[in-house]
Amino acid sequence: FKKISYCTINKTYNANNRLEIFKLNYDKIVLVDCDIIFKGSILHLLKNKNAFLAVSTSKQHLKSVNSKKYFDAGFMIIGKQLLNSSIYNQLINHSNSKKFRDDEEILNSFFNKNVRFLNKKYNTLIHELNYKNFDECVALQFVGENKPWHGNKIADCFDSFTVKEIN
Repeated sequence: FKKISYCTINKTYNANNRLEIFKLNYDKIVLVDCDIIFKGSILHLLKNKNAFLAVSTSKQHLKSVNSKKYFDAGFMIIGKQLLNSSIYNQLINHSNSKKFRDDEEILNSFFNKNVRFLNKKYNTLIHELNYKNFDECVALQFVGENKPWHGNKIADCFDSFTVKEIN
């Protein structure tokens, strides 16, 4: 692994490995955070010809990226045209060009002008889930510390609507 110099703010980021995927030789890579569960199919997205697909986010730490819109690096589909050593080396050089908080900032800063934004239903954050969007939600991300698989009762972690729908 090449050295990436960014601040980890008292956290260990195994997500550094996200940058390593750009060295892989595949037609397409679907990157999914481990705290996402799927309620529906994404197979149709694999037919999309765009090189970089992701869902927009309003995460506050991404405000340092000079853009009007940001994407969540927890669900990305990356096409073959971006999976090569040249892009990887450009990403590493970019990551060392200034202090970034995390890999999500690096990816947003580097790819923001090339990303095709997907509908929010492909990465609905748990706190955004409600009666109106539950049926259309395809992927649900359990951001934060409360995860239903941490051994706690689901009822202790989430509101009654979420508990009812997850069960």
